[in-house]
Amino acid sequence: MSAIDFDIVREMMRSRRERRGMTFADVAKATGVPRGTVANFMLGLTDEPKAKALNKYLTWLAMPAERFMAKGSNSPTLEKVEAALSSDPTLTPEGARKLTDLMKTAYAAVAQTA
Repeated sequence: MSAIDFDIVREMMRSRRERRGMTFADVAKATGVPRGTVANFMLGLTDEPKAKALNKYLTWLAMPAERFMAKGSNSPTLEKVEAALSSDPTLTPEGARKLTDLMKTAYAAVAQTA
């Protein structure tokens, strides 16, 4: 299993594409990755992109790979919230990080432990 959580990368790409009204062809042009490769990854038909494509996706998202590292102890819900906040065009990266930290703190305070 890869250290990168590709579902989160996929969700952030989808969110950014939809918010900007982009087609798969638009994303392909913006990233320099072939349209079919972009579409297959974003539709979940490809589990893991090749390293070169992944690097281009992360550059397009303006996010370091560390933001997508699989976190075994984190809630999938929190990861989706983090992805949504990080891709929100109305938030600065710092604002998204602060809201994410706030959500994690609140979640930890109210979540039931197994």
